[in-house]
Formats: sequence, structure tokens, C-alpha cells
Amino acid sequence: MGLVLPGQLDPDVNGVGGKSELLFKNVQTKGFPAYILGDFWLSGTDQGCPSTFRWCSLSKNFINPELKWKAGHPKDGLNCVYLEVRNGSVLLASANCAEKKDFLCEVRKKATSQKATQTECAEIWDVSNEQIDMLLNASQFLTSNISINQKCFLKCIGVENGLFDFNGLDSIAMLRQIEFVSQEDPAKLQQGFGAYDECKDMKNDDECSTAYENYKCGQEKVPSLVSDIVKINNNDGTFATQVLPPTPCIPLRKFCWMSNSTPCEINQTAKDLLYNSSTLSDKYGSMKTLLNRTYYVGNVDLSGAINPVNVYKICCERGFKIYEPSSVAQLKLTNTITGDPGTTVPTGDTESINQTHEVWCRSRQILHDSFFNTAPSAFRYPCVETLMGVSKYNFLLERYEYYSPILFNRYLYPQNYTPVTGYFYIFLCEEP
Repeated sequence: MGLVLPGQLDPDVNGVGGKSELLFKNVQTKGFPAYILGDFWLSGTDQGCPSTFRWCSLSKNFINPELKWKAGHPKDGLNCVYLEVRNGSVLLASANCAEKKDFLCEVRKKATSQKATQTECAEIWDVSNEQIDMLLNASQFLTSNISINQKCFLKCIGVENGLFDFNGLDSIAMLRQIEFVSQEDPAKLQQGFGAYDECKDMKNDDECSTAYENYKCGQEKVPSLVSDIVKINNNDGTFATQVLPPTPCIPLRKFCWMSNSTPCEINQTAKDLLYNSSTLSDKYGSMKTLLNRTYYVGNVDLSGAINPVNVYKICCERGFKIYEPSSVAQLKLTNTITGDPGTTVPTGDTESINQTHEVWCRSRQILHDSFFNTAPSAFRYPCVETLMGVSKYNFLLERYEYYSPILFNRYLYPQNYTPVTGYFYIFLCEEP
């Protein structure tokens, strides 16, 4: 379940075929009044998001050409977005987040999680299962006439998976997908990046045709890689998308909040002081070697006020990287490395890939379910901002929550807030 996007109510925003017009007709035919009056909160906000206004339920930027704002909106200082519905008028507007308004929500059709989005996109564009199967068969797809509805189905699935944005591929998301399915295979990775360079600039007069040309190019250049991307997005090799069940909140996707905002720069003076010290230590910590790997272990802070952003900088300045454990065995060694089994340790930041996987922002390695202190359903997409750390209780990964929409800002701009204590008591840096 998520808060609805207004593009789904506006028949002019999606070009060929009018996806949103069909959606609105579906609403009219199911017993709802043709005109609904009122103001309804949406998931759009500029708080707790890594840019200006975003759809936080999808972790996507607003696509300005698809939006129709009320005159004079958005206004400075008004951080949340609502839908103003009047007779014959559906507009976005901004407001103070504390105002009381109704909520407008969307819920997936009742189906298995793998089939819900596919069913929606197929019904919107009147595409049959046989036509969908054909799109997945590279040889059949490349020799068939593809209807405009099938092309728009491809766009619909691409948008839902976060791979397609206004008038083309989402470059970062697409490169992340190629990187993800090519792990530990440099040749496949290079082939995927080469195909992306050839396909990324293909444009057409409408978004559905652009999505089709992008997909066709991929099927021509790297059909096996395209097949792998479909599988890791959808688990069963079809176009179906894994979706979350209805929940009382909007789960937040993880993004590289720390590494994207903080340069990793070596401070040669600080590095020389550490390496030239007789004790291999400085005012922040000391070096330690274990199992042929060198670490930099921070001093204990009894108040638990260690700032992960400061750790990130300190590690980089000395030629190390903030801790990103790559196995359960390495996690279990954390107390041995730090020499203090009673403390929690901050780690690097993570990024969501699809709605099925999470990777370290620096190393790009997958965080497997076995790394975590809690069941998968409890950690994949929490509904509040969280920091990753190594638990002091069993030395597995755990999310540390702070019930505020500005958790990351508290660490990025600590001078503006009361210090956060009781979280991280020691830090750990590792060789790059």
C-alpha cells in the first residue's frame, strides 16, 4: 500500500493511450463517485528525502512535466504535498505537514506478490498473458510486430521497477541493475555497460515507444543480461513485481545518504602521523592486524555519541574505509577486532536494489539475510530512518532507529541539533 501519485488521476500526463485516463475510468465503474471533493495527503515531501520534492513511497524524484501544481505552489517552507480535488480540477499543492487532511491511498490488487503489478499494468493496457510471454522471448520479440499497448506495458513495468523515468532510462538505477546481476563477472559487467552506452540515448516521440526501443536494444545486445535483470526484479522470471503487503506506514528505501554527501579524501598529514607513530596510533584510535588484514580501531566513547559521518571522514583521511562486513564470519570477528565485546559499531551506508536486495554503498556487495539480527520482514524496508550497525549483543547487523524525519541530518549537520547518544560506542575502519 502506498499514497497515490496524482499522475494516476490526470488523463494528460502519460501520453499515448492515456494510462491515467483508464485508471480514472476504472474508479468510476466500481461504485465510486465520478467527482470526489477534498484535500488528500500524498507521499510527496521534501523532508527526509535526498533531493527537493520526492515520492517517498517510491524513492523517486518528481517528474515535473507530469505534474500540475496549483498556481503559486510549491511554496517555500511548506514541506508536504497534497492533492486538491475540486469539480473538474485535480491539482498538487504544498502545505504544512502538521495540517489535518484526509489520506488517499492505493492498494495492490489482491494477488500473489509476484503478480500484482503485472496484473495492473496488463489490465491498464489490455495486454494478454500470451503477449507478455512473447515480450520475454528474445527471438520471438525481435521478429514480431509490437503493439502500442505492449510498448506502454513495458513502460508501465519499467516505471514500477524504478528503471524508467520521464522520457528515458533512469541512468543510475539501470547501471545499478547491470552491476548487481554482473557481480563477480567482470566480462559480463563490461558487456552490460557497453550495451547501456549504446542503448541509453534511444528516444522517440512518446515515452511508450522510448521504453520499447530501450528494451529492444537490450534484447538485441545482451539478451541474457536482460533476462537476469527481469528475474532479480521479479523473482520468478516474469514481469511480475514483488510488492509489499498493505502496511500502516510507507516503507523507506535505503539510499547512500552518507557516501553521496561526504567526499572520501586522504589527509596525508594525518596518515603519516598514524603510520610513523611508534604505537601505530593517534588521537582517534590505533591500527591493528588480524588474519592478514589491517584495521583502524577507534577509541571507546562511553556516551555512545560517535557520529558515523565523522567515522567515514576519519577512515578516509587515513587511507581506510568505514567498516562494511562481507560475511557472517567477519561480523562475528568484530568483537575480536575491536577488543571490546560490549559496544556497538557503525557501518557504512546501504542502498536498496529493487525491493528484494540491499548492497553496501562502497563495496556494492549484497547484504544477505543471514547477516541480520532480525527476520527479513523486519529489516528490509523499515518505516522510519535507520542507521546500520553491528549489534553489541550477537555481532550481527542491526538497524538503529531514531524516530525523527531528520535522522540523517542530525549526523550530517550535528551543529544544528542536540547530539544523539547511546548509539555507537566504538568505530572500525578497514583496508580498502
